[in-house]
Amino acid sequence: MNTQSTYLPAFGRLLIAVIFIISGLGKIAAPAMTQGYIGSVGLPAPLFYLLAIVVEIGGGILLVVGFQTRIVGSKSMCCGVPIPGDFDLGRLIG
Repeated sequence: MNTQSTYLPAFGRLLIAVIFIISGLGKIAAPAMTQGYIGSVGLPAPLFYLLAIVVEIGGGILLVVGFQTRIVGSKSMCCGVPIPGDFDLGRLIG
């Protein structure tokens, strides 16, 4: 096996993890703004705020470490995709 095929998946995981971790840190840096946005669409702000932070930072760290990457990636997708959909649905209804 050549070195490119062994390092490329790790580099890809690192890039994705950086996006998740930066996004989670941004939510921690501006909690009032994040919770205000979540609450403006009628969702429970503290619950979704904590869920987003745990998924983004925790998932990012697990991706960097390489622990159960397929499970972490699928869970991050399952939690990350519906949340913007809920925001859009809240705007359409409200």
